[in-house]
Amino acid sequence: GIAWHFFAAINSPIEIIVGIFFLSRLLDIATQGATVTWTQARAASSSATTPTASTS
Repeated sequence: GIAWHFFAAINSPIEIIVGIFFLSRLLDIATQGATVTWTQARAASSSATTPTASTS
């Protein structure tokens, strides 16, 4: 009963939509994390090069 209901839910379009939405949310979170890390790295490198550029 439970196993059949589980497989029936997987095959339903609603479950597929929920799964795609969940996966897209995970990808969105991962992409945001990478973008934040990349922005922080750029800010750190630019702030590190700013004093040397101003003194020279």
